[in-house]
Amino acid sequence: MYKIAICDDDKKYVDFLEQIICQVSEKPQDNIIYKFYSGEEFLENPASSFGFGYENGEG
Repeated sequence: MYKIAICDDDKKYVDFLEQIICQVSEKPQDNIIYKFYSGEEFLENPASSFGFGYENGEG
């Protein structure tokens, strides 16, 4: 399973990238795609949900 974050202010481009990822993925149902339309929106999302290692004070 992959967790994929797409961040861009162009909604059409974000949707396009999501579509391409699903087309080239062997198991698109196993991917979790998060869409963000600004860097601020991405940063405000809890980092632990992406497994960046910040939940234990790392990073």
